[in-house]
Amino acid sequence: MTSTDPVRGADAVAVRGADAPPTPRLDSLAAPSTAAEGSVAPRAAHPTSPGAPAPQAQPPGPGTATRATRQQAAIREYLVASSDFRTAQQIHDHLTTLGRRVSLPTVYRVLTRLVDAGEVDPLRLASGQTAYRLCRSHQHHHHLICRRCHVAVEIAGESLERWIAETVRQYGFTAVDHDIELFGLCAVCAATGAAAGEGSPD
Repeated sequence: MTSTDPVRGADAVAVRGADAPPTPRLDSLAAPSTAAEGSVAPRAAHPTSPGAPAPQAQPPGPGTATRATRQQAAIREYLVASSDFRTAQQIHDHLTTLGRRVSLPTVYRVLTRLVDAGEVDPLRLASGQTAYRLCRSHQHHHHLICRRCHVAVEIAGESLERWIAETVRQYGFTAVDHDIELFGLCAVCAATGAAAGEGSPD
């Protein structure tokens, strides 16, 4: 039997290992990168990550402002033509009858803006609702209101204002605001009630 030289056997194994094809590396099997050698491709920021830019709110389209202006003009036009106080529901119903596309919340928003601008007078009715009327005078005034048809007349009284000022000063009050509404029957409603035999309301 022929013995194998340990040294030659080791050399033979080494030679066979050198002749064998190299084992492919796992990272060479990955898809080729488009980034340049030595550079690191930027990672896309996650929308919720701290470094991600906050989403920008889209500004309202040009038609939004036009529609709001048109709706406000329609409500103001109705108040100009009306001489008495009207609730938001009454205004909405009237505009709907005319085919105007305006929601009830929009009517409330427009009326609130007009009140804040001093163009509309608000009135708290006995029913708990608030009625609105276009302000005819930009000076301080009060209202005389018919409790039946709700027609309103703007009134101002210097003697009343003097009495209020003296009373406020007497009790040491400051920064006092006041709104006075006088309720009764207008001449037309009083005449109609008299013709129908109705007594005067309490």
